[in-house]
Amino acid sequence: MSPLTETVLFVFSLVALGYLAGLTGYLKPASGEGISEFAINVAMPLLLFQTMVKSDFHGVAPWSLWGAYFAAVAITWAAGHLVTTRIFGRDARAGVVGGVSSAFSNIVLLGVPFILGIFGPSGFEVLSLLVSVHLPIMLMASIVLFEVFGRGSGEPVHPL
Repeated sequence: MSPLTETVLFVFSLVALGYLAGLTGYLKPASGEGISEFAINVAMPLLLFQTMVKSDFHGVAPWSLWGAYFAAVAITWAAGHLVTTRIFGRDARAGVVGGVSSAFSNIVLLGVPFILGIFGPSGFEVLSLLVSVHLPIMLMASIVLFEVFGRGSGEPVHPL
């Protein structure tokens, strides 16, 4: 079995197992919150820190990587925004939430197992270059778009 198939089956089986454990009541909702808090607040930051300390990024120019990634994010964000505003008939600020929700992928919680399983530690170093700028750029874009689409008056404000 190829590493890609094996990793995809493993990750989605783990997600399905967690869903089934919650559906049957084996795990209570508080368990899920505790596991999520540990993974997001302790495990992932430690893994990312270890990778950033051990990796050698000298001479790396990640501009093309960031450009390709954030171009895809922009397309996904725009599609989510349009679906929220045009199909569901929500206002532009709800469109920002719909856009960011569609574009703010699980780059850490799903991306890390996929990348480590398929490409190993060298692939994870590349993923770290994305993760290091993903959150600040996405939050900045969300804040700017909320301001562009006004403060509840329905009138857009000029961003500059």
